[in-house]
Amino acid sequence: MDHAVTPDASRGANPFGVASVIAGVLLLLVGTATIMLSPAIPLILSRFQLSYQFVGLLTALPQALIALVGTVLGIVGLLAKGRRRVAAIIGTTIGASHLVTAIVGFVGSQVVVLLLG
Repeated sequence: MDHAVTPDASRGANPFGVASVIAGVLLLLVGTATIMLSPAIPLILSRFQLSYQFVGLLTALPQALIALVGTVLGIVGLLAKGRRRVAAIIGTTIGASHLVTAIVGFVGSQVVVLLLG
């Protein structure tokens, strides 16, 4: 049986792409934890005497930082010559979409605080 070798099969692994996907999975876990912990936000704010202006920062900043790292790792993986690109594409897509979501969520929360507060 003749096995055809595809151009992608001869390429090496892409550690930056894999790291980018891992950051994407971590983003999904952090996002899920944020949603699960959201009912505790009033308690956290009162216990530490914080205003609602910090809610956006508390929820968006960790995700934005992980998303930025994942996006950068994915881009580095995409630029690596002779390496597989699938993981880098997936990681970059997840990271960039979460980065946009975190920024829009933070800005949106600040607008709501300004309008209501």
